[in-house]
Amino acid sequence: MAALLWQACPPAGTVTDGARKQTDSLALTKTLVYQDWVYEPFVRTVQFFRGDNPLSYPIIYLGEETKLRLEFDVLQTLDMQPEDYWIDVVSCDHDWTPSGLLPLEYLEGFSTDRMYFNRQSQNTLIPYVHYSYLFPADGSAFKRSGNYLVRVYRTGDESDLILTRRLVVTDHKVTVEPMIGQSRLASDRRRMQRVDFSIYMNTQFPGIFDPRNDLKVYVLQNFRWDNAVGGLQPMFTTPEKLDYQFDAANNFEGGNEYRMLDIRSTRFRTQNVQSIVNEDTIIRYALMTDAPRLRNSSTNRQDLNGNYLIEVQEYPNASFESDYVMVRFGLNWAEPIKDGDVYLLGKYNDWRMEPDNQLSYNAAASRYECELLLKQGVYDYAYAFRQRSTGKLDDAKFEGSHAETENYYTILVYYKPIGARGAELVGLTHVNFYDR
Repeated sequence: MAALLWQACPPAGTVTDGARKQTDSLALTKTLVYQDWVYEPFVRTVQFFRGDNPLSYPIIYLGEETKLRLEFDVLQTLDMQPEDYWIDVVSCDHDWTPSGLLPLEYLEGFSTDRMYFNRQSQNTLIPYVHYSYLFPADGSAFKRSGNYLVRVYRTGDESDLILTRRLVVTDHKVTVEPMIGQSRLASDRRRMQRVDFSIYMNTQFPGIFDPRNDLKVYVLQNFRWDNAVGGLQPMFTTPEKLDYQFDAANNFEGGNEYRMLDIRSTRFRTQNVQSIVNEDTIIRYALMTDAPRLRNSSTNRQDLNGNYLIEVQEYPNASFESDYVMVRFGLNWAEPIKDGDVYLLGKYNDWRMEPDNQLSYNAAASRYECELLLKQGVYDYAYAFRQRSTGKLDDAKFEGSHAETENYYTILVYYKPIGARGAELVGLTHVNFYDR
């Protein structure tokens, strides 16, 4: 399979070692992972969102008609034919472990469907097939709230996985009222953000007998599950109201506004693009070398909170006319860091630290650098440090962290009484820290 990709990209003699590392590292195991995951190296640019808003999180409200849209590309050679893929959905518990519920318990209609719509790329140097699917299928609807995992696999073999995506289905049985601000701890006030909230019982969902055990509450920052805060317990309870107010348990690093990459045009250099080179088989972008952002240096810029948009300026249909281009990133740093590694993170790779987005140190240029194959569009990204001994991720080492940074928070309330199989998502709300 690897040879197929490089027939579409530069010949083996001209492909950088970094690009090879990126492709090889994506040859992942086919063992089912209950996360946003890609199981094949040629599946790229997976997006899963509500309606027509690619920046939204895949949330379904029980009883509504709005559908989710799943889109992705499969890189291939010109003589390859599009493959048949199938899609289904499985139920998960509040902690994204299997719930054991059967499809007939949570879904009305068919739980498995074929992905019919695909489109061959046009006006691109690197050929691919673009797949699109509206979920759930016509005639199907969720009967139960909770966490769910969508699986895409090849025809006839559920173990031949292509990708998985998380989604949540929520009800309105409780009302969540957020109260956000800076950390209450004096030492953290300049860099940490606090998310307090209260949960009110609605009339159709009377007081919970044992809220400390039956309710499972999570707080997400910018829809990220990798740094979600969970295990929160109410500080004060009444039959109608539960108060969650803490000193530190619900604190998040404010971080900084994300850096921005604009590769919508192959003819015009945008801000931060040093050069664009059009080769016979691929287009290469070299970015200006980024500088670390000091802890006392906050960036005031509207960003996408780590997300990305697929867009192209030269053609009208971004989904199948945006090309895949090779982008070189660089971060100034005086000397290599001995006790950890540097990564490029964003929604484009689900904030995972993997070999393809790990930067290597170039001693001659005194910088960390890497190359990534990306579809044309606008991307948010950040540099992060992971300590080898502990595996701990430090987003602030190169970007800084500030309490005034704009972030988007989501509070999810799950209900799982003793003996229940799978938790229901009985309440969900969003709040923007900047609009507090």
